Amino acid sequence: MANPGQYTVNAGDIAQHANDVRIIAGQIQGSMDTMRRKLEALQGTWTGAAAGQYATLHADWQRNQGAVRTTLTQIGLALNGASRAYSTTETDVRNSFTPK
Repeated sequence: MANPGQYTVNAGDIAQHANDVRIIAGQIQGSMDTMRRKLEALQGTWTGAAAGQYATLHADWQRNQGAVRTTLTQIGLALNGASRAYSTTETDVRNSFTPK
């Protein structure tokens, strides 16, 4: 573990990971949309007590999937913010050592 105040970072790597999270989150969302459409088609043809229980689980799944989507969005935004902050800080520090 680094000493307090000591760190090594590559802002470009962080930005790339933010982009990766965005791309993969989109892929996950696409797969979940496909699954949702298929499962909703099933619900349209199924009745009875078991179908009711299934509908409850389906609603839980949709809520949980929404939470995953929200979390991935937050991770991507945080990584983008970190990349910008590190880039700006490095530039500011470098500029402070530049003769005026």
